[in-house]
Amino acid sequence: MKELKTQTGALLRINIQSFSDVITNSSSEIFCTIGGTDLDAIYELLKPLFPAGYGYSDMEPTLYKEDDSIALWLPYGDAPTEFYKAGLEAILDKYFKDNYTIEYE
Repeated sequence: MKELKTQTGALLRINIQSFSDVITNSSSEIFCTIGGTDLDAIYELLKPLFPAGYGYSDMEPTLYKEDDSIALWLPYGDAPTEFYKAGLEAILDKYFKDNYTIEYE
């Protein structure tokens, strides 16, 4: 936090990760987005690994399926990102080799 002095008082600058976090009070962020030719099968394979996907959770990894992609959200500060990357890619390569894309945010 940085404080700037003005003529009538102090102006505080508070850094936030995204403006939507201010509106929604969210404490998670998109870790990756998965695309592919068989999103339903990919989602069904990953869903048991991320049980919070059945509802919204800021406390644990959460999987969401949309029309054209699957998003994995992680709580802010969740450190084992390399673990998640390696695990997701190993699973997806085993069952969907060359039939998926993954973009890390």
